[in-house]
Order: sequence, then C-alpha cells, then structure tokens
Amino acid sequence: YMGAEHSSVAMYTGKKKPAKATPAPNLVEPPPSPRRPLPGVTTVKSDSSLTASTNSQVFDDPLRAPTPPRVPDRLSHPDRVRAEFRSKFADYVQDVADQLNREPAPKTLEGLKLLAKLHQWKEVQTLSSDILNGRIQSMAPLLPHVHVEVSLAFVTSCHKLRKYKPALDYINNIDWDSSAYRYETFPGMYPNMSGSFVPFAMRVLGALLPRYIGQPDISLRQSYLLLDEVNVRLATATDEIPNKVAELSAADYLLDPLINTATPNILSPKQELLHHHRMIAFVLIETHVINKQFDLAILVMRQVVAAQPDNPLLHQQFGRLLLQTSYLDLAQAMFAKAAALATAQHISNPVDEHINRGLILIAHNQFASALEQFNTALQHDPLHVHAANNKAICLLHLGRLPEAVDSLEKLLITSPYLVAHESLVQNICALYDLQSQNMQGKKEVIVELVKSIAPHSVDLSVLKIG
Repeated sequence: YMGAEHSSVAMYTGKKKPAKATPAPNLVEPPPSPRRPLPGVTTVKSDSSLTASTNSQVFDDPLRAPTPPRVPDRLSHPDRVRAEFRSKFADYVQDVADQLNREPAPKTLEGLKLLAKLHQWKEVQTLSSDILNGRIQSMAPLLPHVHVEVSLAFVTSCHKLRKYKPALDYINNIDWDSSAYRYETFPGMYPNMSGSFVPFAMRVLGALLPRYIGQPDISLRQSYLLLDEVNVRLATATDEIPNKVAELSAADYLLDPLINTATPNILSPKQELLHHHRMIAFVLIETHVINKQFDLAILVMRQVVAAQPDNPLLHQQFGRLLLQTSYLDLAQAMFAKAAALATAQHISNPVDEHINRGLILIAHNQFASALEQFNTALQHDPLHVHAANNKAICLLHLGRLPEAVDSLEKLLITSPYLVAHESLVQNICALYDLQSQNMQGKKEVIVELVKSIAPHSVDLSVLKIG
C-alpha cells in the first residue's frame, strides 16, 4: 500500500570545531548503504509481496514516437527482444545526449542550480567542489551565505550519490552554530540582518545521514532535538510576510514531499517554520517506519497534522501511513477528511481521490475494483507513476501478468523521463523476472535508459542484472 514518506530534519548537534571553511573532501565510494524507499508508489517484488510509499512526482516530457528500425531476423530470440525494445528509445536517448553536449551547464552558480534541477548529481558534486575549493578562476569570491548554499549543494549531491559518510564528515567538520555563520558578523554585507544563514536543510541532513551509516539512534536523537526546537519557535511565529525571497534548494524538495513548483517564493516566518517542521517530522516518520515502530510514526504524524489541520495533503499522507499499520477504518476516515478539505478549498484532485480509494480496496484484497479506480486516475493523468504502479500490482494479483508488464512499458515509452522513479524501474524489472528469462535483454535496456536520463536516481544493484 502506501506509506509515510520523506523525512524531516533535525538540529545539528554534532561535534563542534573552530569555524572554518572546510574544502570538499576527496570522495571515495562508501560501502553499500540501506536504501530509502522512493516517494511515490508500491514496490512489487519477485515474490509478489507488497511494500508501500507515498507521493510521486511526474516528469512531464512526452516521447516523440520514433519509427522502430527493422531488427535482423538472424538474431536469437533474447537478442531480438533486446534490440526491438531498445529501438523504441534509441532516438530519445540520442536526443538527451545531443542536448547535454549542445548546452553544457555553465560553471556558475546558475549552472549549479540547473544541474541539480536535471538530477545530474555527479556533475553537481564536481562543480560544487570546484567552486568551494576556488578552482574556477573566473568566479568572484563568494559571499558567506552563498558559500554555505554551495556547501549544501555539495552535501545534497553526496546524499543522492549514496556517499553518506563523506557527506556527514563534511557537515560534522564545521561548527554551523558559530558566529562565522551569522548575518550580524558581516554588517557591511548584510545591513540590518541578524540570525544564522545556514539553511535549515543542512541541519536536517546532519540528522538524517547517520541513519545510513548504521547510527539510527543518533539520527533519532538529533531529529527529536530539532523537532523540539522548531515547536518552540512555532509557538511564537507570526504570519507577517517578510521582505525576502525564500530560496528553496534541491535539499528542500528532497526532504519535504509537500514542496513543489507551486510553492510560493515569499514565505512568512510561520510558513517557513511549518516547512521546517514537515522536513523534521518526515525524517522521523520514515525512520520509525523502517524500524517498524509504527505507533511512534503515527504520534509524529499527529503532530504534523495538528500544526496544519486544514492541509488536505497532510491528511492524505496520514491516511497512507495508517494503511501500512492496518488501521483501515482510520485510513479511510483520513482520506474522507482530506477530500472534504480539498473540496472546501476548491483544490480537489480526482487523481488523488481515486488512488486513495484504490489503496483501500487493495487493503481489502478487492483487486478488480481497485483496478477500476487506478484506471480512472490514469484517465485524468496518464503519466501518474503512483497510479500506474498500483494498476500493475492489481493486474499481477488478478493473474494478468502480460498486461501488467505492458502497462508499465507503455508508460516508459510515452515518457522515458519517468525512469527517474526508482519504484517504477524496480517494479518493471521484477515483473520481467516473473514473466520470462528472455526478458533479461529488456532489463538491460532499462538500465541503459536510467544511465542516460537519471544516472543517480536509481540503485541499479537491486535489479538482478546479468
């Protein structure tokens, strides 16, 4: 079914050292780390068991329908399957390569933001490291707050590349609470400004990363400390709009599933704190779910909903968490509350409503009825990964494996950018394993597609290639 998703943050309470600008470390690949469930869809495994997740983000980039070249008859059946499937994506992959070669990102701060937007995390890591270490001679010295923003881009890229230990070492080697990271220390640069200019997401990552290197207790402790700090500040926050633009980084989008392109650029102090509150809370919720501490996850989720009782998306997230804990009646009531709030605010989303109904039906093993709900959701949004994945799950349980495979293949052919969704890649490859050994060639094509479009968004080690 669906579960609670991204996590939140916690206050940095790591080892403190004298404030200094720490250069980006020379990175080495860390040992394999536990994988985070990707927001968005149910994951099917080869034994047909289900696990769940929450939101999905759709990449809206339809594929031109190329004319597949004819495949030579002399090829063996597995080779023919591979060649025919590859031909459906050949033009698209070449177009992506041509675009990157034709329009390389400039070695500037704007180029860094562009690379993050395109999920080119290895390039983000390289460029941010070059900027931090002064290897780009054409770039003027960075203002202190910009230096920290580039540091956050570096840490975020390490996280996405699963280089958790170097990222955590970088965070812990700097005393982010020192005066070197406060506006009032530089009155000439920041007149009439005070407070820390360290992005809150940096503290969130400082609390999240220990979980990936076998230190879940440290992650939980730092997360709860930061949650308490934000709760204290929320009690006195106001809705007064400040005269500043709230710059949202890639880390903000990574850590708060409710942040999207519709999020306003100008946030009041209270709105900004609520964003921080969600980041922390979702870190805690995800950690508790991973540890099967569902009652604790529910307690944290109650705090999130209580802080924003009129937010329909939070009620929906709560319902999907309750589904994971088998509180089906409570989940259904939470979905009904979310729908009522959305209707009252004139922001109803039929896709979400049909998906929620389908998830309840799956929980009751009513796969035929659930399939109808996901089909209806896809009529409203044909590229919705969450609906498509759950449609495939229903078809699998109804004994219609070829249709399940075909439905996900058509989705990828329509919009290859959706290969950035790890759950979609895992599901289609798991279905290939169930269908036939001859599907190994198709899995290899999927891997090629991932490497071309979203090389760092999917953990390919779990796909049983080769």
